[in-house]
Order: sequence, then structure tokens, then C-alpha cells
Amino acid sequence: MSHATFAPADLTTFCRLDELGLTVVGQRLEPDRAVIECRLTDPDPWCHRCGAQARSRGTLARRLAHEPFGHRPTTLLVRLRRYRCDHCGHTWREAARRAASDRAKLSRGGLRWALASIVIDHLTVSRIAAGLGVSWHTANTAVLAEGRRMLIDQPARFDISPPGKTSWADFVAEKKPVNMNDKYAVCVHWLLDVAELPKATVNQIVTLFIAARWTLPSDPRNQTSQASRAGYLDSKDLQDIKLTSMGSARVLNDLPAK
Repeated sequence: MSHATFAPADLTTFCRLDELGLTVVGQRLEPDRAVIECRLTDPDPWCHRCGAQARSRGTLARRLAHEPFGHRPTTLLVRLRRYRCDHCGHTWREAARRAASDRAKLSRGGLRWALASIVIDHLTVSRIAAGLGVSWHTANTAVLAEGRRMLIDQPARFDISPPGKTSWADFVAEKKPVNMNDKYAVCVHWLLDVAELPKATVNQIVTLFIAARWTLPSDPRNQTSQASRAGYLDSKDLQDIKLTSMGSARVLNDLPAK
């Protein structure tokens, strides 16, 4: 009979902060959120100009929204050391690029959770924003940027510029859909009739929204149903969405709107 082996309790690994180059040094549980105080695991005390070892001159605090644990948002309070070189006078502060890109409001773990929630769990942007404890605009902008990096700019993903066919960008520029129903119809038409993929799915539609830099629908599955009720789609199977004759006529004959 096998026996489970337990490691000591470690908040750093539980929150997957070791993957971000962070170490937990404190926590504060508030009624509406959990705040985790962190420092960089590997300090950067060497002068970037002359190479001498410098001394820390205090810290700066940076707040990042992280993936939630439980039903309240998790905020990382990252203490970044400031340094001054006694040899040449150069000053700098630690960079936390493993944890988040410059000026980002979400950690890389928070971005990963948000994108998976949209593409896999089909959560609304509003629910993602509430889970992260940020505004709707912040969540939507971050998901669009991360989606482009993870879904569009990866060569293993389906090609939005297939050789010998009209690219997704050119098709959008040609049809210029404005409302959500038209955008869904254009997405499905391009997937099935232009790119000639065997099936159109909700995840692929979300990917095309990200590629076109359109605001994501608040609920992708519900919006699919709305386009179906408008007569444009057959969405009985969300893993095999079809364009109706009415939807095809709308894309081919009525767009762009006069």
C-alpha cells in the first residue's frame, strides 16, 4: 500500500509564487481580499554600471492582482528593493519581470487564470474582474493582450493568415461588422468557409475576437445563443457551430452595412 508523503506547509508554493520568482514573507486577510507580501527570491545587489556590490536603500511596494484562492481576490504586495552603488553612485531598483510585465496590474499567474477562465470555463469578463478585484476595463485589456500572446502569436495555433486564402484581418477589414451578432456570423463564416476548418467552436470565436482586438462578449456562450436566436447560427452543439443560410446571406450580401 502506498503512503502519501507530505512536505512542510509553504504558502509560496501553494500560491505558485515560486514560478514567478517570489517568496512570501507575510500575509494579511481582509474581509474582501487576501494580501500576500512578497520579496524577490533572488536579490539584485550588483551595480548595472560598474559591477560593484551595492547596499539596499529601502523598498518600493508594487501591488499585483493574482489568481484568487477561494471566493475573495488575492493581491500580491511585492516589496522591491532600491539600491545605490557606493562606488559610482548609480541607483536602481529590482525588476519583477518574472512576476509581471512592466506597469502591469496583474501578475502572470493572474493573467493565466483569467485567460483560462475565458477560454476553458467560459466565465464572463465581469466575473473575472470580480475574482481578481480589478475593474472590468483592466481585466478585459489584460485578457486581450495575453490572449494575443498565447493564442494568436503561437505558431502551433490555427493560422489566422492561411496561405492562399483571405486572412482574418483582411476579412474583418472588408466586412466591418459592428454589433455582436454580426461579429459572430463573420467569425463562423471565416472559420468554415474561408479558412475551411472542419468545425467552429466558441473557443475559436474568442480567439478571433482577440485577434481583431474586439471587446470580448461578457458571456461568449450566451452571446452564441443570442446570435442563434437572431437566425444567424445553429448553436445546438457549441463544439460544432454552423452558419445558417440567413447568417451566410448576412455576411456575403449585407456587410459591410451601407
